[in-house]
Amino acid sequence: MKDIKLDQTTHDLFFKDGDLVLIEKNEWVAQKLKTKLLFFYGEWFLDISKGMDFYDIIFKKNVDLSYIDTLIKITIAEVEEVVEILEYDSSITMKKLSVNFKVSTIYGDVEIREEISL
Repeated sequence: MKDIKLDQTTHDLFFKDGDLVLIEKNEWVAQKLKTKLLFFYGEWFLDISKGMDFYDIIFKKNVDLSYIDTLIKITIAEVEEVVEILEYDSSITMKKLSVNFKVSTIYGDVEIREEISL
């Protein structure tokens, strides 16, 4: 599969010399995983049942990190190109949720490090 590359920081379309850049294989799977993890529940007006439920589960006091980890791992496993979660680590502070993981995909291994501001 191919997709249009997104900027890793701003998540906007990525241009090189004025042209859109296409990605495939591992880079595509990594972008797909990151997009799924940063997609807020109810964000897409065409299907408000999609996305991570940040507001009700993560953005509250006394967060249960093990429950969040389970939801994130389920989201990762839903990506059909993912074969197995090889490594997984997360932490949470008052200001951010950090998630680091490595997965085996049909194209090889992919590592993701993501911080979600709370």
